[in-house]
Amino acid sequence: MKIYCRHPFNTTAQIEVFYGCSDNHEGAKDLRFVGGMPHGTPVYAMESGVVAHLKRGRIHCDTDNCPNEANNVVIQGSDKFFTEYAHITPAPFISQLSPPRFVPLRIGDRIRTGQLIGWVDNSGRTTVPHVHISRFQFLNLNPPIPMKTYDGFTCDWSIVGVDAPYVPLECKSLDSHPRWPLLP
Repeated sequence: MKIYCRHPFNTTAQIEVFYGCSDNHEGAKDLRFVGGMPHGTPVYAMESGVVAHLKRGRIHCDTDNCPNEANNVVIQGSDKFFTEYAHITPAPFISQLSPPRFVPLRIGDRIRTGQLIGWVDNSGRTTVPHVHISRFQFLNLNPPIPMKTYDGFTCDWSIVGVDAPYVPLECKSLDSHPRWPLLP
């Protein structure tokens, strides 16, 4: 079982899984604050990795005949699994250029655990503000077709401070408060 050592929010508020993994929600959990989540809530990476896919410019749609595509950020972790954060507007980041400036998040960018990756939006088909998080591997096809043939969804994952059955030792070493490890 994969246990993420942190949830994607900088808060001590209680987080709930209000729609979990099922046959209709493969590999995914929808997270929000107990009592609701405001639009614009910052979302942070739960693990380090590389940006594998981004969607921007998707709009809200609340009818049955709308495309179910939301803005998102997909990060491939060191375990080769992908973590998708959907219903978020991808964040720009501060470049290392001189002078520093904001540049858009791009495919191939390296992301650190705890780095801002976006803000909760209302893109795609949603009923309330939340972050849809899914975990999957790509299907091995030749040639591969990114984001059109992913498979290998797994519900065998949890998040410390949300639904993890225990706190792994590697999570305890990050910070005295495992729900929100501070960045250096």
